[in-house]
Amino acid sequence: HIPFAPHLYLGHPIDGVSSLAPSIILQSMDKTHKIASKYTLDKLVARQAVKVDKSKVGVLSILDSVILAGYRLGSPYLALIVCETVNYSLQQKCVCGHSALSFCYFGHMHIWLRSESYLF
Repeated sequence: HIPFAPHLYLGHPIDGVSSLAPSIILQSMDKTHKIASKYTLDKLVARQAVKVDKSKVGVLSILDSVILAGYRLGSPYLALIVCETVNYSLQQKCVCGHSALSFCYFGHMHIWLRSESYLF
């Protein structure tokens, strides 16, 4: 059994769009940034070279599909799912093609948030 429940990791229920405050997204982004910043590009590439458990790759494959669907639908939960997918991938030592999209989206959102902060 591979635990993945973003609402449990984030410490709040996902019970509706109205309950999703921007501060929750920012907290999740900060948490993920702290975890991801511990790794250099070389360390991430080295993790990719390691043979990983097929069940972990399966979880990431499903999450990859959820991320794509969330993007297409404009889901307010996309940022949370992306953050938790990056966290899961790093914590489970499972950096693979199925987690690449989450890293890409996380980087994009992180850069966008940092550039937007200069406007305030």
